[in-house]
Amino acid sequence: MPRTDDIVMRKRDGELALELWLCRYILGMRPDESPYAKVIIVLSILGMMLSACATAEELPGPIQRGDVLPQHAVRNMPVQRQCVTLNNAEALEQLRLSAEKGDTVSQRALGDMYRCGRGAEPDYAAAFRWYLPAAEKGDAVAQDALGGMYYQGRSVAQDYGEAAKWLRLAAEQGIAMSQRLLGRMHFRGEGVAQDYAEAFKWFRLAAGQGDALAQTMMGTQYRFGQGVLQDYTEALKWFRLAAEQEETFAQRAIGGAYYAGLGVVQDYAAAAKWLRLAGEKGNVASQKLLGKMSFKGQGVAQDFTEAFRWYRRAAGKGDSIAQGVIGELYYHGRGVAQDYVQAFKWFGLSAEQKNVASQHSLGEMNYRGLGVTQDYAEAAKWYRRAAEQGNAPSQIPLGSMYLQGQGVLQDYTEALKWFRLAAEHGDAFAQWSTGRFYHRGIGVAQNYVQAHKWLSLAKEGGNADARDDLRDVVAKMTPEQIEEAQRLAGEWRQTED
Repeated sequence: MPRTDDIVMRKRDGELALELWLCRYILGMRPDESPYAKVIIVLSILGMMLSACATAEELPGPIQRGDVLPQHAVRNMPVQRQCVTLNNAEALEQLRLSAEKGDTVSQRALGDMYRCGRGAEPDYAAAFRWYLPAAEKGDAVAQDALGGMYYQGRSVAQDYGEAAKWLRLAAEQGIAMSQRLLGRMHFRGEGVAQDYAEAFKWFRLAAGQGDALAQTMMGTQYRFGQGVLQDYTEALKWFRLAAEQEETFAQRAIGGAYYAGLGVVQDYAAAAKWLRLAGEKGNVASQKLLGKMSFKGQGVAQDFTEAFRWYRRAAGKGDSIAQGVIGELYYHGRGVAQDYVQAFKWFGLSAEQKNVASQHSLGEMNYRGLGVTQDYAEAAKWYRRAAEQGNAPSQIPLGSMYLQGQGVLQDYTEALKWFRLAAEHGDAFAQWSTGRFYHRGIGVAQNYVQAHKWLSLAKEGGNADARDDLRDVVAKMTPEQIEEAQRLAGEWRQTED
């Protein structure tokens, strides 16, 4: 199968040759030659050039088990063709004469020229004005263009309903891009009811015409069982067809399939091969997974420097997870010289995007004065941001800071709040601390039943200090209180199971 870029280049070469011939013909005409003959010839040539708008493919986001919601897979699909810039100023005038007389081909060609800036400055309003009559007369290419303009809100108010109307008309006439975009709209519920089965229908029609992105979406729907029975093998088939056309997302998906063993025998080396193809073209998810594989030595030799290189590329594009990993690599000196200042910088970039692990790391670095001047108040700020997202490792130091009054006003009730939240997550230290609060009545009314519950759970979790504290509490309790505490601990265990 020929590469997409090869096809485009051959088309461009042919179009330029036609353009040169056309210009020479127009400039070389005899004064007595019929202008109508000229129009006819111009129109016939332009009719052969209507494919001058090649497909511009901006790739959808990555797909991997557990890392991306399938609903996001189509967010960056292109909706209109990319323009090949040509210079047809004289042809524009000839076309206008014919278009004003109602010639459909001329109207559509004028729309193309104004939209693409061929022979005139780009003018979407003028493009829309000429596309509309052509589309109303059933011209599929003009209908496709109108659908894209309504979808994007180019020269007209964005209107998904109108976009769907025109795209359906073009799609029913076999325009692959309209079929694909209509599939996208059904997939996302834009201007139409969300319907994965209907999306699948339109994607399949476009995929059958060799549309790489539609083939990718076929793979995605088979991968996640959306609108069709889940079938990893069938998903891989469609991803391969798209990958043969250098479609980056499909290459990423194949790499992910080999990595996870979905529809194929797990093969880290094969995964690395496909991921590298996508990663070298800038696919962030591939870069991150390649970084992970290099770090762990999966399918490739373990190489921390190589891991750093791949994560750094993804981090440079603003990926918060990759930024956090770069921070960790600088922090520990893995694949790069240890540098707390750089670690702090990358943790900060990641933390501002609400990455919990990086927020916790910033709290720790501020608390310890690593890469930055020690600042308990700043440490408490970052611990709190992570703790509020449910991060138990951050809830514990935040509780300790409230207990001791470090960077915050001393507040036993607030300290207990954060320890208890971490205890509910199963942290044995937090469970022991919570039990001691209830045992001693610190920040809360003394309660032996609650103290027994949390201390017994902490003991089960391996906290050595909980054993002696539990013995002290039991000595002060009635048999009924002990039974109640055991019941509460049992209920907590069930919620964890």
